[in-house]
Amino acid sequence: MTRSGKRPERQPLRNAQESFTPTQKQKVLDVLSACDNISVFMNAFYPDLPGRTFDSRMKLIYKWRKEAAAIQFLCRTARLAQKEKQRDLGTATILSASCEQQLVVWVNDLRAESVPISSTMLQLQALEIGEKNGIGNFRATPSWQKLFKRRHKFSMRASTRQGQKTPEDSSLIAVQFGELVRRTAQELGVSKIFNAYQSGNCFSIFICFSDVVSNIPKACFYEYLPKRTLAKTGEKTVWVRCSGKEKERATVMLLGDSNGGKYAPTVVFKAKRSVVEETAQENLRVRHGFGRKVWKEVRAIEDATGLSIFGNTTAWWNESLQLQFLAQHFAQRPDMSQAVLLLLDDFSGPVSAKVVAYAKEINVVVLKVPPRFTSVCQTGRCELDEAIQGQDAWPVDRLPETSDPRETAANDDRVQDEESHAHRHCRVD
Repeated sequence: MTRSGKRPERQPLRNAQESFTPTQKQKVLDVLSACDNISVFMNAFYPDLPGRTFDSRMKLIYKWRKEAAAIQFLCRTARLAQKEKQRDLGTATILSASCEQQLVVWVNDLRAESVPISSTMLQLQALEIGEKNGIGNFRATPSWQKLFKRRHKFSMRASTRQGQKTPEDSSLIAVQFGELVRRTAQELGVSKIFNAYQSGNCFSIFICFSDVVSNIPKACFYEYLPKRTLAKTGEKTVWVRCSGKEKERATVMLLGDSNGGKYAPTVVFKAKRSVVEETAQENLRVRHGFGRKVWKEVRAIEDATGLSIFGNTTAWWNESLQLQFLAQHFAQRPDMSQAVLLLLDDFSGPVSAKVVAYAKEINVVVLKVPPRFTSVCQTGRCELDEAIQGQDAWPVDRLPETSDPRETAANDDRVQDEESHAHRHCRVD
Protein backbone atom coordinates (compact mmCIF):
# COMPACT_ATOMS: atom_id res chain seq x y z
CA MET A 1 0.00 0.00 0.00
CA THR A 2 1.45 3.33 -1.09
CA ARG A 3 1.03 6.59 0.68
CA SER A 4 -0.85 9.33 -1.05
CA GLY A 5 -0.45 13.05 -0.72
CA LYS A 6 2.53 15.30 -0.12
CA ARG A 7 4.70 15.34 2.95
CA PRO A 8 4.01 18.32 5.19
CA GLU A 9 6.58 21.07 4.86
CA ARG A 10 8.90 21.77 7.75
CA GLN A 11 7.74 24.67 9.85
CA PRO A 12 10.05 27.70 9.77
CA LEU A 13 12.12 28.31 12.88
CA ARG A 14 10.89 30.97 15.27
CA ASN A 15 13.05 33.22 17.42
CA ALA A 16 16.18 31.78 15.78
CA GLN A 17 19.34 33.82 16.27
CA GLU A 18 21.44 34.53 13.21
CA SER A 19 25.21 34.29 13.46
CA PHE A 20 27.79 36.08 11.33
CA THR A 21 31.37 35.23 10.47
CA PRO A 22 34.20 37.80 10.88
CA THR A 23 34.33 38.04 7.07
CA GLN A 24 30.68 39.10 6.90
CA LYS A 25 31.15 41.57 9.74
CA GLN A 26 34.18 43.12 8.03
CA LYS A 27 32.25 43.61 4.76
CA VAL A 28 29.49 45.45 6.64
CA LEU A 29 32.05 47.65 8.44
CA ASP A 30 33.82 48.46 5.16
CA VAL A 31 30.58 49.68 3.54
CA LEU A 32 29.57 51.55 6.72
CA SER A 33 32.90 53.40 6.85
CA ALA A 34 32.38 54.51 3.24
CA CYS A 35 28.90 56.03 3.74
CA ASP A 36 29.44 57.11 7.38
CA ASN A 37 25.70 57.18 8.05
CA ILE A 38 24.16 54.27 9.93
CA SER A 39 20.56 55.15 9.04
CA VAL A 40 21.26 55.35 5.31
CA PHE A 41 23.23 52.16 5.51
CA MET A 42 20.45 50.26 7.32
CA ASN A 43 17.75 51.39 4.92
CA ALA A 44 19.91 50.38 1.95
CA PHE A 45 20.98 46.95 3.22
CA TYR A 46 18.11 45.85 5.46
CA PRO A 47 14.94 47.51 4.11
CA ASP A 48 12.69 44.51 4.73
CA LEU A 49 13.51 43.85 8.40
CA PRO A 50 10.60 44.34 10.81
CA GLY A 51 10.92 47.18 13.29
CA ARG A 52 12.06 45.15 16.32
CA THR A 53 14.60 43.16 14.32
CA PHE A 54 15.70 46.37 12.54
CA ASP A 55 16.63 47.98 15.88
CA SER A 56 18.42 44.86 17.10
CA ARG A 57 20.47 44.69 13.92
CA MET A 58 21.45 48.35 14.26
CA LYS A 59 22.65 47.76 17.86
CA LEU A 60 24.59 44.73 16.65
CA ILE A 61 26.38 46.78 13.97
CA TYR A 62 27.27 49.42 16.58
CA LYS A 63 28.84 46.61 18.61
CA TRP A 64 30.78 45.41 15.57
CA ARG A 65 32.13 48.91 15.04
CA LYS A 66 33.47 48.96 18.62
CA GLU A 67 35.14 45.57 18.00
CA ALA A 68 36.56 46.52 14.60
CA ALA A 69 40.17 45.86 15.63
CA ALA A 70 39.38 42.34 16.90
CA ILE A 71 37.38 41.54 13.75
CA GLN A 72 40.26 42.66 11.53
CA PHE A 73 42.63 40.44 13.53
CA LEU A 74 40.37 37.38 13.02
CA CYS A 75 40.09 38.04 9.30
CA ARG A 76 43.86 37.66 8.93
CA THR A 77 43.53 33.90 9.49
CA ALA A 78 41.50 31.95 6.95
CA ARG A 79 40.32 29.43 9.55
CA LEU A 80 39.16 32.02 12.08
CA ALA A 81 37.60 34.26 9.42
CA GLN A 82 34.94 31.62 8.68
CA LYS A 83 33.98 30.79 12.28
CA GLU A 84 30.70 32.19 13.55
CA LYS A 85 31.59 31.66 17.24
CA GLN A 86 34.87 32.73 18.79
CA ARG A 87 36.09 31.63 22.23
CA ASP A 88 39.38 32.39 23.91
CA LEU A 89 41.83 29.56 24.52
CA GLY A 90 41.13 27.98 27.89
CA THR A 91 37.43 28.79 27.97
CA ALA A 92 35.42 26.16 29.89
CA THR A 93 38.51 24.21 30.91
CA ILE A 94 38.40 22.25 34.16
CA LEU A 95 42.08 22.35 35.11
CA SER A 96 43.40 25.80 35.99
CA ALA A 97 46.19 27.42 34.02
CA SER A 98 48.69 26.65 36.80
CA CYS A 99 47.67 22.96 36.83
CA GLU A 100 48.04 22.72 33.07
CA GLN A 101 51.44 24.38 33.34
CA GLN A 102 52.53 21.58 35.72
CA LEU A 103 51.44 19.07 33.09
CA VAL A 104 53.35 20.95 30.38
CA VAL A 105 56.51 20.91 32.53
CA TRP A 106 56.07 17.15 33.06
CA VAL A 107 55.74 16.57 29.31
CA ASN A 108 58.78 18.72 28.52
CA ASP A 109 60.91 16.98 31.16
CA LEU A 110 60.14 13.52 29.77
CA ARG A 111 60.58 14.57 26.15
CA ALA A 112 63.92 16.20 27.06
CA GLU A 113 64.99 12.70 28.08
CA SER A 114 63.51 11.24 24.84
CA VAL A 115 60.92 9.31 26.85
CA PRO A 116 57.78 8.61 24.77
CA ILE A 117 54.44 9.79 26.18
CA SER A 118 51.26 7.96 25.24
CA SER A 119 47.68 9.17 25.61
CA THR A 120 47.25 6.89 28.61
CA MET A 121 50.31 8.37 30.33
CA LEU A 122 49.01 11.90 29.69
CA GLN A 123 45.60 10.99 31.09
CA LEU A 124 47.05 9.38 34.24
CA GLN A 125 49.32 12.33 34.94
CA ALA A 126 46.47 14.80 34.38
CA LEU A 127 44.24 12.84 36.75
CA GLU A 128 46.98 12.81 39.36
CA ILE A 129 47.42 16.60 39.11
CA GLY A 130 43.66 17.09 39.28
CA GLU A 131 43.43 14.90 42.37
CA LYS A 132 46.23 16.80 44.12
CA ASN A 133 44.39 20.08 43.47
CA GLY A 134 41.05 18.79 44.71
CA ILE A 135 39.28 18.63 41.33
CA GLY A 136 36.94 15.70 41.72
CA ASN A 137 34.88 15.84 38.51
CA PHE A 138 37.89 15.85 36.19
CA ARG A 139 38.24 12.79 33.92
CA ALA A 140 40.88 13.86 31.35
CA THR A 141 38.69 12.63 28.50
CA PRO A 142 39.96 12.41 24.90
CA SER A 143 38.11 15.65 24.13
CA TRP A 144 39.97 17.43 26.93
CA GLN A 145 43.28 15.98 25.75
CA LYS A 146 42.59 17.23 22.23
CA LEU A 147 41.98 20.79 23.46
CA PHE A 148 44.94 20.62 25.86
CA LYS A 149 47.26 19.67 23.00
CA ARG A 150 45.84 22.48 20.86
CA ARG A 151 46.30 25.08 23.61
CA HIS A 152 49.93 24.16 24.22
CA LYS A 153 50.89 23.24 20.66
CA PHE A 154 51.35 19.52 21.32
CA SER A 155 50.39 16.68 19.00
CA MET A 156 50.75 12.91 18.82
CA ARG A 157 53.70 12.17 16.60
CA ALA A 158 55.03 8.96 15.13
CA SER A 159 58.68 8.12 15.65
CA THR A 160 60.93 9.12 12.76
CA ARG A 161 64.60 9.02 11.85
CA GLN A 162 64.68 12.49 10.30
CA GLY A 163 67.71 14.36 11.57
CA GLN A 164 69.03 11.33 13.51
CA LYS A 165 72.74 11.05 14.15
CA THR A 166 74.60 8.98 11.59
CA PRO A 167 76.09 5.61 12.60
CA GLU A 168 79.53 7.23 12.57
CA ASP A 169 78.35 9.91 15.01
CA SER A 170 76.75 7.27 17.23
CA SER A 171 79.99 5.29 17.32
CA LEU A 172 81.91 8.44 18.25
CA ILE A 173 79.51 9.21 21.12
CA ALA A 174 79.79 5.60 22.35
CA VAL A 175 83.59 5.88 22.36
CA GLN A 176 83.46 9.22 24.19
CA PHE A 177 81.08 7.83 26.81
CA GLY A 178 83.29 4.78 27.24
CA GLU A 179 86.28 7.02 27.84
CA LEU A 180 84.27 8.99 30.41
CA VAL A 181 83.33 5.79 32.25
CA ARG A 182 86.90 4.50 32.14
CA ARG A 183 88.34 7.80 33.39
CA THR A 184 85.74 8.06 36.18
CA ALA A 185 86.42 4.48 37.28
CA GLN A 186 90.15 5.19 37.46
CA GLU A 187 89.59 8.34 39.50
CA LEU A 188 87.34 6.47 41.93
CA GLY A 189 89.61 3.43 42.05
CA VAL A 190 86.79 0.97 41.29
CA SER A 191 87.17 -2.29 39.40
CA LYS A 192 83.48 -3.21 39.17
CA ILE A 193 80.96 -0.97 37.39
CA PHE A 194 77.22 -1.38 37.93
CA ASN A 195 74.75 -0.93 35.10
CA ALA A 196 71.02 -0.36 35.78
CA TYR A 197 68.35 0.10 33.16
CA GLN A 198 64.60 0.02 32.87
CA SER A 199 63.11 -2.46 30.43
CA GLY A 200 62.19 -0.42 27.39
CA ASN A 201 62.87 -2.22 24.15
CA CYS A 202 60.50 -3.63 21.57
CA PHE A 203 60.91 -7.18 22.89
CA SER A 204 59.39 -8.26 26.17
CA ILE A 205 61.35 -8.85 29.37
CA PHE A 206 60.28 -12.17 30.92
CA ILE A 207 60.43 -12.91 34.64
CA CYS A 208 59.60 -16.53 35.34
CA PHE A 209 58.18 -17.32 38.75
CA SER A 210 59.26 -20.44 40.59
CA ASP A 211 56.89 -23.36 40.93
CA VAL A 212 57.58 -23.39 44.67
CA VAL A 213 54.70 -20.98 45.24
CA SER A 214 51.43 -22.84 45.32
CA ASN A 215 48.67 -21.84 42.90
CA ILE A 216 50.97 -19.29 41.22
CA PRO A 217 51.74 -20.38 37.65
CA LYS A 218 54.80 -19.30 35.76
CA ALA A 219 53.90 -15.98 34.23
CA CYS A 220 55.57 -13.20 32.34
CA PHE A 221 55.16 -9.48 32.64
CA TYR A 222 56.25 -7.12 29.94
CA GLU A 223 56.50 -3.51 28.95
CA TYR A 224 56.09 -1.97 25.51
CA LEU A 225 56.76 1.66 24.71
CA PRO A 226 54.08 3.43 22.65
CA LYS A 227 54.52 3.81 18.92
CA ARG A 228 53.21 7.38 19.04
CA THR A 229 54.22 10.04 21.54
CA LEU A 230 53.19 13.52 22.59
CA ALA A 231 55.60 16.10 21.21
CA LYS A 232 55.77 19.70 20.15
CA THR A 233 53.86 20.37 16.94
CA GLY A 234 56.23 21.01 14.04
CA GLU A 235 59.23 19.07 15.34
CA LYS A 236 60.96 17.30 12.48
CA THR A 237 62.70 14.75 14.67
CA VAL A 238 60.51 12.75 17.05
CA TRP A 239 62.69 10.23 18.85
CA VAL A 240 61.07 7.12 20.33
CA ARG A 241 63.15 4.06 21.19
CA CYS A 242 61.23 1.12 19.66
CA SER A 243 57.60 0.26 20.36
CA GLY A 244 54.72 -2.03 19.59
CA LYS A 245 51.88 -1.06 21.86
CA GLU A 246 51.30 0.84 25.07
CA LYS A 247 52.57 -0.58 28.32
CA GLU A 248 49.92 -2.74 29.95
CA ARG A 249 51.29 -4.44 33.04
CA ALA A 250 54.60 -3.61 34.63
CA THR A 251 57.92 -1.82 34.62
CA VAL A 252 61.10 -3.80 35.31
CA MET A 253 64.40 -2.31 36.54
CA LEU A 254 67.40 -4.56 35.91
CA LEU A 255 70.86 -4.40 37.47
CA GLY A 256 74.14 -6.02 36.45
CA ASP A 257 77.85 -5.40 36.88
CA SER A 258 80.94 -5.48 34.70
CA ASN A 259 82.01 -8.84 36.18
CA GLY A 260 78.91 -10.54 34.80
CA GLY A 261 76.93 -10.45 38.05
CA LYS A 262 73.15 -10.19 37.78
CA TYR A 263 70.97 -8.99 40.65
CA ALA A 264 67.33 -9.44 41.51
CA PRO A 265 65.12 -7.23 39.29
CA THR A 266 62.72 -4.68 40.72
CA VAL A 267 59.18 -4.84 39.32
CA VAL A 268 56.54 -2.11 39.52
CA PHE A 269 52.84 -2.89 39.06
CA LYS A 270 49.76 -0.74 39.07
CA ALA A 271 48.18 -0.56 42.52
CA LYS A 272 45.20 1.50 43.61
CA ARG A 273 46.00 3.96 46.39
CA SER A 274 43.86 3.76 49.52
CA VAL A 275 41.44 6.65 50.04
CA VAL A 276 42.38 6.66 53.74
CA GLU A 277 45.61 8.60 53.98
CA GLU A 278 46.82 6.78 57.10
CA THR A 279 46.31 3.41 55.40
CA ALA A 280 47.96 4.67 52.20
CA GLN A 281 51.07 5.75 54.12
CA GLU A 282 51.18 2.42 55.97
CA ASN A 283 50.93 0.57 52.66
CA LEU A 284 53.85 2.54 51.27
CA ARG A 285 55.91 1.98 54.42
CA VAL A 286 55.41 -1.73 55.06
CA ARG A 287 53.68 -3.24 51.99
CA HIS A 288 55.49 -1.60 49.03
CA GLY A 289 52.33 0.31 48.07
CA PHE A 290 49.92 -2.68 48.00
CA GLY A 291 46.86 -3.28 50.17
CA ARG A 292 46.73 -5.99 52.85
CA LYS A 293 45.05 -8.64 50.67
CA VAL A 294 47.21 -8.14 47.59
CA TRP A 295 50.33 -7.89 49.75
CA LYS A 296 49.89 -11.49 50.91
CA GLU A 297 50.21 -12.70 47.31
CA VAL A 298 53.01 -10.28 46.48
CA ARG A 299 54.95 -11.29 49.58
CA ALA A 300 54.68 -14.97 48.68
CA ILE A 301 56.07 -14.20 45.22
CA GLU A 302 58.93 -12.16 46.68
CA ASP A 303 59.83 -14.98 49.10
CA ALA A 304 59.82 -17.57 46.33
CA THR A 305 61.63 -15.61 43.62
CA GLY A 306 63.73 -12.99 45.40
CA LEU A 307 62.19 -10.20 43.33
CA SER A 308 61.47 -6.77 44.77
CA ILE A 309 57.89 -5.87 43.83
CA PHE A 310 56.34 -2.45 44.30
CA GLY A 311 53.03 -0.88 43.36
CA ASN A 312 51.88 2.62 42.49
CA THR A 313 49.01 4.19 40.58
CA THR A 314 50.87 4.42 37.26
CA ALA A 315 53.30 1.44 37.34
CA TRP A 316 56.05 3.83 36.29
CA TRP A 317 59.49 4.29 37.78
CA ASN A 318 59.67 7.46 39.88
CA GLU A 319 61.92 9.34 42.28
CA SER A 320 60.75 7.40 45.33
CA LEU A 321 61.50 4.05 43.67
CA GLN A 322 64.87 5.34 42.49
CA LEU A 323 65.77 6.18 46.09
CA GLN A 324 64.59 2.77 47.34
CA PHE A 325 66.52 1.08 44.52
CA LEU A 326 69.74 2.81 45.59
CA ALA A 327 69.11 2.01 49.25
CA GLN A 328 68.30 -1.65 48.50
CA HIS A 329 71.42 -2.38 46.46
CA PHE A 330 74.06 0.04 47.74
CA ALA A 331 73.20 1.50 51.17
CA GLN A 332 74.14 -1.65 53.15
CA ARG A 333 77.34 -2.77 51.40
CA PRO A 334 80.22 -3.85 53.66
CA ASP A 335 82.71 -1.11 52.72
CA MET A 336 80.88 2.21 52.43
CA SER A 337 84.16 4.10 52.03
CA GLN A 338 84.71 2.47 48.62
CA ALA A 339 82.92 4.48 45.93
CA VAL A 340 80.49 2.79 43.52
CA LEU A 341 80.07 3.74 39.86
CA LEU A 342 76.50 3.26 38.58
CA LEU A 343 75.37 3.71 34.97
CA LEU A 344 71.72 4.57 34.34
CA ASP A 345 70.23 4.17 30.89
CA ASP A 346 68.09 6.68 29.03
CA PHE A 347 64.83 4.99 30.11
CA SER A 348 65.49 5.19 33.86
CA GLY A 349 63.78 8.55 34.22
CA PRO A 350 65.22 11.95 35.09
CA VAL A 351 67.83 11.92 37.86
CA SER A 352 66.46 14.47 40.34
CA ALA A 353 68.49 16.55 42.76
CA LYS A 354 67.20 14.44 45.65
CA VAL A 355 68.46 11.25 44.00
CA VAL A 356 71.86 12.81 43.30
CA ALA A 357 72.12 14.02 46.91
CA TYR A 358 71.25 10.59 48.32
CA ALA A 359 73.66 8.86 45.93
CA LYS A 360 76.42 11.19 47.13
CA GLU A 361 75.49 10.42 50.74
CA ILE A 362 76.00 6.67 50.23
CA ASN A 363 79.12 7.25 48.07
CA VAL A 364 77.56 6.26 44.73
CA VAL A 365 78.57 8.12 41.55
CA VAL A 366 75.80 8.12 38.92
CA LEU A 367 76.55 8.52 35.21
CA LYS A 368 73.66 8.88 32.78
CA VAL A 369 73.93 7.24 29.37
CA PRO A 370 73.64 9.92 26.63
CA PRO A 371 70.00 10.31 25.55
CA ARG A 372 69.02 8.40 22.40
CA PHE A 373 72.25 6.34 22.44
CA THR A 374 71.41 3.57 24.89
CA SER A 375 71.65 0.92 22.17
CA VAL A 376 75.27 1.77 21.33
CA CYS A 377 76.46 2.66 24.85
CA GLN A 378 75.07 -0.43 26.63
CA THR A 379 76.25 -3.44 24.65
CA GLY A 380 75.43 -5.99 27.36
CA ARG A 381 71.72 -5.20 27.41
CA CYS A 382 70.44 -8.15 25.36
CA GLU A 383 72.68 -10.69 27.10
CA LEU A 384 71.26 -9.75 30.51
CA ASP A 385 67.70 -9.85 29.17
CA GLU A 386 68.24 -13.40 27.90
CA ALA A 387 69.80 -14.52 31.17
CA ILE A 388 66.79 -13.30 33.14
CA GLN A 389 64.41 -15.57 31.22
CA GLY A 390 66.08 -18.70 32.63
CA GLN A 391 66.31 -17.53 36.24
CA ASP A 392 63.87 -19.32 38.58
CA ALA A 393 64.82 -17.54 41.80
CA TRP A 394 67.16 -14.79 42.86
CA PRO A 395 69.30 -15.09 46.04
CA VAL A 396 68.27 -12.53 48.64
CA ASP A 397 70.27 -11.62 51.74
CA ARG A 398 68.43 -10.65 54.88
CA LEU A 399 69.82 -7.46 56.36
CA PRO A 400 69.66 -6.57 60.06
CA GLU A 401 66.54 -4.75 61.13
CA THR A 402 66.89 -0.98 61.10
CA SER A 403 65.58 1.18 63.90
CA ASP A 404 63.00 3.31 62.13
CA PRO A 405 61.12 5.72 64.43
CA ARG A 406 58.01 5.25 62.28
CA GLU A 407 57.76 1.65 63.49
CA THR A 408 56.71 2.82 66.97
CA ALA A 409 53.30 3.71 65.55
CA ALA A 410 52.64 0.07 64.60
CA ASN A 411 52.72 -2.16 67.70
CA ASP A 412 50.88 -5.21 66.51
CA ASP A 413 52.78 -8.30 65.42
CA ARG A 414 51.33 -8.26 61.91
CA VAL A 415 52.71 -4.85 61.01
CA GLN A 416 56.09 -5.65 62.59
CA ASP A 417 56.29 -8.85 60.56
CA GLU A 418 55.46 -6.95 57.38
CA GLU A 419 58.06 -4.31 58.15
CA SER A 420 60.73 -6.93 58.63
CA HIS A 421 59.89 -8.26 55.19
CA ALA A 422 59.83 -4.76 53.68
CA HIS A 423 63.41 -4.12 54.87
CA ARG A 424 64.78 -7.08 52.93
CA HIS A 425 67.42 -5.99 50.42
CA CYS A 426 69.58 -7.47 47.71
CA ARG A 427 73.08 -6.61 48.95
CA VAL A 428 76.00 -6.07 46.57
CA ASP A 429 79.50 -7.24 47.35
